[in-house]
Amino acid sequence: MKKERTVILFTRFPRERRSKTRLSQEIGGSNAVKLHCAFLADIFLRFQERDFDLLVAGATGDTEEDFTDLLKDHGTFDWFFLPSGNTTDEQIFSSYQIALLNYEKAVLTASDIPQLSVKHIRKMFADLDHFDIVFHMNHDGGTCPQGMRKAYDLFTPMTARSISHCSEWRYYLEQLHLKYKVEREILIDIDTIDDLVMFHHWQNLLGEDSDMFCPITTELIKKMLAL
Repeated sequence: MKKERTVILFTRFPRERRSKTRLSQEIGGSNAVKLHCAFLADIFLRFQERDFDLLVAGATGDTEEDFTDLLKDHGTFDWFFLPSGNTTDEQIFSSYQIALLNYEKAVLTASDIPQLSVKHIRKMFADLDHFDIVFHMNHDGGTCPQGMRKAYDLFTPMTARSISHCSEWRYYLEQLHLKYKVEREILIDIDTIDDLVMFHHWQNLLGEDSDMFCPITTELIKKMLAL
């Protein structure tokens, strides 16, 4: 019998030349790994008390032991698996296929969206009662996290990621006659140094009104930006 809800954390294990490759060119490989570790630690702290299962979808060469050792002081996850496919898009689709064999609803997120809160996740699960697909826009035109009740391949037919990706994705959803909802808040996907600065200012602007819980990431970004 299927369980109701799961969040898929789609991420590589933090390693140089594999962690935040674009950002590493600006802050260095070692700092990129530290930032990736901070993202993961905060996610596991944030979702430590949860009413859904938390899955880790790793990459080739990653192991469950890698993530368990890294996060042993920051919480737990329920299941680790390696999706199939040669490209990121194929692996995202495979992650949904695997998860939805065991769960009624799945939300997939990357590790580099520190704004993502439990409140966002619960809203997406609630909206999946009424829509086939729900997703947040990212400030750079991406669409993450997404939620589904059935594994639709909305990834491999798409062109290269660009600022127009979200509008292309919506057009494709309409062509498939899928009922979708774009969630209200645009989330910051941290890929560049400018994204780090934007996130820092956004966190400071919200202050106590922020739903984010990312103390490790926030402190590390302050150090990296020499604030």
